[in-house]
Amino acid sequence: MSKQSFPTGHTQQPGGAAPEDAAAAAPGAPRGAVEAPLHERIAAQVRAAIIRGDHPPGAKLPTEAELAARHGAGRGTVRAALRALEAEGLVASRRGSGRVVLGNRASQSFDELRSFAQWARAAGHAPGGLFVSRVRRVAQAPEAAALALQPGAEVLHTVRLRTLDQIPIFVERCTYPGWLADTIAALDPDCPSVTAEVRRVTGLVAVNGVHTLDVTRADAVDSELLGVAVGDPVLRRRAVTRSAGGVPLDYSDDHYAEGAASFTLHNSASANVLSRFLHPLRLP
Repeated sequence: MSKQSFPTGHTQQPGGAAPEDAAAAAPGAPRGAVEAPLHERIAAQVRAAIIRGDHPPGAKLPTEAELAARHGAGRGTVRAALRALEAEGLVASRRGSGRVVLGNRASQSFDELRSFAQWARAAGHAPGGLFVSRVRRVAQAPEAAALALQPGAEVLHTVRLRTLDQIPIFVERCTYPGWLADTIAALDPDCPSVTAEVRRVTGLVAVNGVHTLDVTRADAVDSELLGVAVGDPVLRRRAVTRSAGGVPLDYSDDHYAEGAASFTLHNSASANVLSRFLHPLRLP
């Protein structure tokens, strides 16, 4: 099973095309195809080298200066490419050691809020989405609490199958406040990125999210869409994303097929209040 994972955060910037909507031109692509930005192409090449085993887990990556010279790019461009690989959980920065390879399978890091489509495309995959249902109803208690709504408030509840390279990955159950209902209800059934469309139509951008992971049992909807048996354990991710002003934009309750997803969380002793008691050690 793949160790990849796909959150539904939002990181688009207002104005212009959303980054996740940029299509990379493959070799031999038709004239007029859009070429991916240089930092994405550098990230793709380094990612491929890691997956091939050219840089095994624990190995140091070439320095920023070496990668810049190799790809004819500036240090800032290389740094952006490496940040993408860090967000995927492939590499990590080590003080005094540069960047070290963590593994050869990408997983989504919670260090950065990114949408499923944006992460998947940056990792070289084709994301997909299909609305199974969109229903206006009264908010249930957990939804009202997550979205800071009054009891009895109307919401739009959606069920959506998310795929990666046409393979079912997870069932997304997302609840939107009533004031966003018309926008979501008007989207195409196979809209690949609700995040991008909401940004395009409303200008809204979510800048932070709170995620909760646990394990639950697959229900009939999961069984039908993911091909699992009712009662099988599935990874559950609940999340609330908010605008810069702190307004909740959506509440998601996602169920992932077994082995389809993993998430990473990077932390450091330097961010801990006890770090002042740490002393550097000389290691071989």
